Amino acid sequence: MILFVGGRGGGVGKFLGLLEREGFDVWYYGEEFPKLRDKYDVVVINGYIPDFDFEVFKGAKKFFFFHGLRELSRRMVLGKREYNPLRLYKLRKFKIWLRNFDDFLAPSFSMAEICRNIYGVYPKVVHLGLDFKTMEKIPLKERKKAVLWVGRDAWIKGFERFKRLVDMIDFEGWVVGLECKDDDKLRFFGYVDNLYEIYQSVSATVITSYYESFSYTTLESLYYETPVFVLKSASGSWEILQMLGLYEYGFDRLEDMAAGIRLRTKPVKVNLEYFSIERSIERLVKIFSTV
Repeated sequence: MILFVGGRGGGVGKFLGLLEREGFDVWYYGEEFPKLRDKYDVVVINGYIPDFDFEVFKGAKKFFFFHGLRELSRRMVLGKREYNPLRLYKLRKFKIWLRNFDDFLAPSFSMAEICRNIYGVYPKVVHLGLDFKTMEKIPLKERKKAVLWVGRDAWIKGFERFKRLVDMIDFEGWVVGLECKDDDKLRFFGYVDNLYEIYQSVSATVITSYYESFSYTTLESLYYETPVFVLKSASGSWEILQMLGLYEYGFDRLEDMAAGIRLRTKPVKVNLEYFSIERSIERLVKIFSTV
């Protein structure tokens, strides 16, 4: 038996919610404690939980799933040397916490490589998946001349890059996840329940992050045949495009991305079967069956 542990928000929450719908046991940390905890052979921790009581599951194999970077400063993420002793202490403390695990998982090869270089661990790669059967589509007459950015209020998502990009192109910028006042170039939607409608309404989706371990936004956009333009620094998103053969949608510079958007915003049709939740679960079970 396998138990997945983590929080409800963000990409981790989406991942756990999909697993729960597929019949797996999920414990949302901080909520009701699992009553039959001794029955689990494998426990998968999704996210950094400093006060997690590992003794409670001492008979189980413990995996840590690296859905994102943990305890790294901005300088570290950008590949610069860090001198702040507090930052270095937090990183060291996290590395010590990782000693509680028997093995590690990562949602992309690029994330696994980061884990090797920074944390000194060697994760097995399990690309995540979506339940495409439940994703709605609506008929639309035409797409707007707009590019979409989806993210939260964090520097690592590269919103300032997106603003610079919009200034370079004759497209409106649509923003989901941030709440601000609209201006001549940017339209803010905040948090929405109808993201699928927005994906199908724009000409393209743009990923400008300084890093991505994976990208549900990329998969969701492509499901709706909306092209995704990615800065290669968002390595998890760029990895998805490479696996799908969409090399012409990855860029090193904003100027090149702007040129790409001007040239090609036609709908893109790709086979996303590899990234279905069923295939993702197959990969997980295959790994767990060896322990």
